[in-house]
Amino acid sequence: MPVNTSLRLAQHLSPAYIRIAGPSTKFVKYVDNEDKFGDHLSEDGNNVVVTPSMWFGINEWLSLANLTPVFGINDVETTRGVWNPKSTLPLLEISDKLNVTCYWQLGFGKNC
Repeated sequence: MPVNTSLRLAQHLSPAYIRIAGPSTKFVKYVDNEDKFGDHLSEDGNNVVVTPSMWFGINEWLSLANLTPVFGINDVETTRGVWNPKSTLPLLEISDKLNVTCYWQLGFGKNC
């Protein structure tokens, strides 16, 4: 589907929230370096790597569609049973730098 078509379809849903979260959240890694990840897969091939330009593109598309994103943050990584926010820091820094407007959700599932 061409981008213009998908954008027009999404615009008809607005204004709305779009939740991007779920079990696959643990396989998404955010990096602050474009150069190392040309194919957007981690070295082991198990994780999708989101670079700043990808993150900007996703959020720009959502903004053009007038959709407010709610992004799920990976809460699987823990230290002694407590969530370790260090894995999320690159995402938050990129979002701040790109002036991303969104909501954050820690975790996912029926309890969220």
